[in-house]
Amino acid sequence: MVRTAIRSLSMVLLAGVLIVAAPGAGEAQQSRCADCRFSRPDAPGERHLSDWDLSAHGRAGVGCETCHAGSFVAFQKSRHYALVRGGSREAPTCVTCHGEVAARLLSPKSFKNTCTNCHGAGKPAQDTDHPPEGRMKLEGIRDARAMLKEARSVIGRVADPQRRAALEADAQQAEVPLVEATNAGHAFVFEGLQERLGVARERIAALYTRLINPPQR
Repeated sequence: MVRTAIRSLSMVLLAGVLIVAAPGAGEAQQSRCADCRFSRPDAPGERHLSDWDLSAHGRAGVGCETCHAGSFVAFQKSRHYALVRGGSREAPTCVTCHGEVAARLLSPKSFKNTCTNCHGAGKPAQDTDHPPEGRMKLEGIRDARAMLKEARSVIGRVADPQRRAALEADAQQAEVPLVEATNAGHAFVFEGLQERLGVARERIAALYTRLINPPQR
């Protein structure tokens, strides 16, 4: 039971789900996550944690979630999390895809290979459709994000401030289902991911249409 509790706590820390206490006048920055990890000699990412602590971000109390976001809530809804809570050492955690300090993301091909470790032919949780499906969904999210980023670079060059604001509002609406698709991916609910990704693609396509066809005066 104790081992399971420690493992669950480690997942929270590694996922970058951070609760930061804002520093007051004359007070050193505080971070419950950092304090806990500093107190554990076996905590991973010691050098990275030290670099953060000595940085301007550390002094200002800017925590990990500011850059890396928090996907742990969605992951808690997954079957993988239930396996981890049950003491499984084979189940993937946040570290599996994002590294020990949430500083990386597996490529679609690497993601597929990682899934194959458990879901490939002859493996304990065999589901040979799962690894390629996961790869395809991750590629879809990455492509949609790239398209939205490119659209925003064009929006930033629109001269008319009213049209630029309207287009940026459309871009924000396109980003909403994309974030929801990402959350569904963290929960490994691929059906929900595909549905949300489809909505995001439709909104991004409509945004491109408005960018290409400015209103006639």
